[in-house]
Amino acid sequence: MTMQRHDTLFYKDAETIIFSQPLEQYFALTQKPNFNSLKTSMISRGYFADWKIIQNKLFLIDFVGHQVANNWDELEYRLSDLFKDIEPPVFAEWFTGDIIIPIGENISTSIYPMFKTFSKLSFDKGQLITEIEVSPEDLTATNIGIAASGAGR
Repeated sequence: MTMQRHDTLFYKDAETIIFSQPLEQYFALTQKPNFNSLKTSMISRGYFADWKIIQNKLFLIDFVGHQVANNWDELEYRLSDLFKDIEPPVFAEWFTGDIIIPIGENISTSIYPMFKTFSKLSFDKGQLITEIEVSPEDLTATNIGIAASGAGR
């Protein structure tokens, strides 16, 4: 499988990739468009998103999704297409769970990133509750799969 494009998070004055997909909880509550792309194999889930933590709250700040139309043209979805009545940034009040971010340098020699430690940010309804350092062994199978490929399970 091709290395997948991760979502990104702006946190503590830095931009980092995340090994989590918070938008999937939103799509579980709404009708998720059938995102897909013929132009690249780097986004098999058909979309990627950028996030930011502002005053200990998680916000969706950008989104790009792709969908192939009946005539094989590729349509692009933006944040305003998902949240028509909300001005960005969009507070991620639907998200309860963990966001995993790598700490330090990529130690992998392959195309798949690997890190010695991670920070686990735990959220309740979009509010940051705790932040703890974890090892790769502490990650769930889903987070390990996302960390290895960027693709969701």
